[in-house]
Amino acid sequence: MHQLTYAKNLRSNQTMCESILWKRLRAGRLNGIKFKRQVPIEGYIVDFYCHKFKLIIEIYGHDHKNTSQKIKDRKRSENLERTGYKILTFWNSEIEKNINSILLTIINSIKP
Repeated sequence: MHQLTYAKNLRSNQTMCESILWKRLRAGRLNGIKFKRQVPIEGYIVDFYCHKFKLIIEIYGHDHKNTSQKIKDRKRSENLERTGYKILTFWNSEIEKNINSILLTIINSIKP
């Protein structure tokens, strides 16, 4: 499947935790910072992306706990960071338990 088609499909079928975070990020709701969701970057599709700060936000669920996925995630992060992107990763459980703390972490990550 073509990446743009796949990204569109992911946007239409977001997880509960993606939906929770998206409601707080969309339309500049977080301090006027513009985010997009399910964005193709460097051959990957990232959960959320802020172009202005080259900030990627990833949300990890249960699948990201298995060893082979951890290796893929680490390689992906290394590749993206090498090309100048900053990546914040949060677990579903963090989103469910303390969204305000996550939003503060995002804000603090882009302060000069």
